[in-house]
Amino acid sequence: MNQRTYKNRLAIVVATKDRPEQLRSVLSCIQGQSFTPDQIVVVDGGDRTVAEVAQEFGGLPIDYITVRPPGLTRQKNAGVAAARPEINLVAMVDDDMVFDDGSFAVMMDFWEEAPQDMGGACFNLPDFENTKSRLKSLPQRLFFIDNSQMGRVHRSGFNTPIWNVKDDSLVQWLGGGYTVWRKQVFDHLQFDEWFKGSGLWEDVRFSRQVARDYRLAIVAKATATHVDAPVTPDRQLSLGKTQIVNWMYYVNNDGDLSVLMCLWACIGRTGTNLAKGIVKLDRGLILKGVGNFLGLLSSALGASRSGRGGNTNQALKV
Repeated sequence: MNQRTYKNRLAIVVATKDRPEQLRSVLSCIQGQSFTPDQIVVVDGGDRTVAEVAQEFGGLPIDYITVRPPGLTRQKNAGVAAARPEINLVAMVDDDMVFDDGSFAVMMDFWEEAPQDMGGACFNLPDFENTKSRLKSLPQRLFFIDNSQMGRVHRSGFNTPIWNVKDDSLVQWLGGGYTVWRKQVFDHLQFDEWFKGSGLWEDVRFSRQVARDYRLAIVAKATATHVDAPVTPDRQLSLGKTQIVNWMYYVNNDGDLSVLMCLWACIGRTGTNLAKGIVKLDRGLILKGVGNFLGLLSSALGASRSGRGGNTNQALKV
């Protein structure tokens, strides 16, 4: 039962696919909070293995829907569309999130006092370390991937950390799976369905669009943990390629960012992963660096095909 009556109405959207244990975990976590949301939309992109899990939580206001074919951004958009008319806040929650006790109440308290131009607010992830090193920042600055400032988006499109903050902080981008959005931002925006699978970089692209008209914040005392499954070395190759292709796409479709700076940053990221992998004899990092290189080639070929009438979304606008 809620300990306080709030003027805002919150819907939580959980996009999931064939991960019943993760869904059970996040729903249990939400159920244990002192604040109960007004609606939970479970958006299933898989073979309905999570349908029974959703039914286990009869005490929660769950609406279960399916989306075929699956895709993180497609499922998010479907979840927003399923939000009830009285909802004015929509939380995007990954199925592998764990929220600390009372964190949703803290987040709702924040929104009770938030100004009208506050478009989105993230939960704080204190388990992540924000490491800074002058020696390390020199090559990072050279390749426009310096992370010495928190919550920034460089003109290369590179985004700096937004976690482990000590006080509520205004930032330039928000995470994709632990953020509460003011529902009205979806009146004219939706998540870009070009992004496939896990939607790497889709969160930066979307929050950049929101930030043109609204402020974005991290709520320091609304704490959570992202229990992401480790990436096996064999998957690093595809991850590395996706990292570059998606990065180039989002920058290429943001007129305030520089494609040339992004290209240089991607080269720097590729070289860094390869060098670290070779020095540390880390097969995963080497494969990721090779994947980065393949991503650069793929983006270049996409631009070449576009010049001959191919996919304009992949063209590099210089």
